Amino acid sequence: MTGADVNLQTSAFETKNGLSAYISGEHLPVNLSRGETPKGDSFRMSRRAVKIVGATAGCNEGLVCNSFDDNELSEWGNDGRKQTAWIKYELEEDALLNEVELKLTGWRMRSYPIRIWMDDELVYEGETPKSLGYITLPLKPVKGRFVKIELTGMNNEQDAFGGIIEVTGKKELDLFKDPNATDSKGQLRIVEVEFYKSL
Repeated sequence: MTGADVNLQTSAFETKNGLSAYISGEHLPVNLSRGETPKGDSFRMSRRAVKIVGATAGCNEGLVCNSFDDNELSEWGNDGRKQTAWIKYELEEDALLNEVELKLTGWRMRSYPIRIWMDDELVYEGETPKSLGYITLPLKPVKGRFVKIELTGMNNEQDAFGGIIEVTGKKELDLFKDPNATDSKGQLRIVEVEFYKSL
């Protein structure tokens, strides 16, 4: 509104050393009509991670633990040849998995065509979506102990997110500082992997 008068009513309050002695919370009404907090959990677990106890791979076997060490600054990767682009994980127990969480190197600009096997049965096949971090892939529910992830073709390279970066601003594991990244089409590079079963 233009040209309108605004009238404000103010009240003086006591101060001491520049601080108010008036505590507003002491003068607010109390409403306990909702009763006490209900007992029990406020959420329901829908899945549980299944621990990985070991892994083998097409190459760089000494680095396989980097893909499940909860350290996002480490990774496992093959040597760029399609025939070595696989890694097989051993679970701590026979499990009926339903999802896998993956963080793949180049997550924002690279799609990996992969297959996932539970023992000898195919439980996932497709191209991983580009993301700003982790992706979740659904798995055909097959009970087993060994999960194999393998590359089935050449990677697709194209930045899907423009100027968007993570809060840290670091891109070392997203291929931006790797001068040979786009020439290595047979790479499978895993930063973190975790397998889940439904509860």
